[in-house]
Amino acid sequence: MREGLIKLLLASAHKLGHQEMRPDEAVEPVAPRPVVTQFTPVQYREMLMAEVAKAEYLPQFYLKTENRLVSLDSSEGKREDAVKVTFCNHFTRNVAKWHGWNNFEHMDRDQAGEMVAYMIEHKTIWKELPDQEAAMGHACKGELVIAGDGTPDGSATGHVAIVAPEAEMEKSAKWGCKVAKLANVGKENHYGKGANWSFRDKPRLFLYIPSA
Repeated sequence: MREGLIKLLLASAHKLGHQEMRPDEAVEPVAPRPVVTQFTPVQYREMLMAEVAKAEYLPQFYLKTENRLVSLDSSEGKREDAVKVTFCNHFTRNVAKWHGWNNFEHMDRDQAGEMVAYMIEHKTIWKELPDQEAAMGHACKGELVIAGDGTPDGSATGHVAIVAPEAEMEKSAKWGCKVAKLANVGKENHYGKGANWSFRDKPRLFLYIPSA
């Protein structure tokens, strides 16, 4: 009883960010789980649209001082010295949980660049898709497809977004091809715009392969 209570308190403290852990007490990554809910395109679309619209993903603005970041009102975001913080990594991590994937929140840093590096390395869990059309096809089945840019070593800041279940693709004059539509959180939060609106160059596309 006492041991169970201690474990519960420690778990709660860790969740709130107040638990200090020694290296030998590091939390083991959660093993990938199979998809427990098969989303229809309509369900998945509605879920993504609602998630993108959440206030918690709106960009935040800060003033960088010598020792800390001071929060600014959104009206002050145009200041030249303002630092804009976006939340594509949080959004992508939360959507991945719907599909049974929890490992992103157990990474040392869950920044977009590290997420992309992880997906590149773990090929049996994250299958890289050949093109935008393939990504769209899987998304329209309610499957998790992440678009991302970054480097294999995770050094680039990068960006990640979710491929939307939209069968009608968008023509990109910049890339000279049709592109999948995305659910995107970042500098601008939107649903249903082509990938070219969210990435400067063509992103890599990763399909989550649930464990059997």
